Amino acid sequence: MVDEIPGVKVIASGSSSFELANKVNEPMTGRKWEYTLYPLSYQEIDYIEESDGILHTFEFKWIPTSKAFLPKSFQQAYPEYRFEIINRDNYQGFIS
Repeated sequence: MVDEIPGVKVIASGSSSFELANKVNEPMTGRKWEYTLYPLSYQEIDYIEESDGILHTFEFKWIPTSKAFLPKSFQQAYPEYRFEIINRDNYQGFIS
């Protein structure tokens, strides 16, 4: 799919990745990236993306004064991370 549709990335995790590996007869050499995502609570993380080996995490709070925090388990498991709160004052920069 990635080879046929530019800009599309496929994320397969858990049993989905095993099922895909059993159905595709191609080694994906040079076209796959494996990342270990440790167990954690997603209750305070709305969006996660990886860029240059750093996880960027986002919490969406419409009211700018609302408090948000990143779970300590996430901070300990991924020391290289960036955390940003997206609200009505800064959401334009996030979506552009």
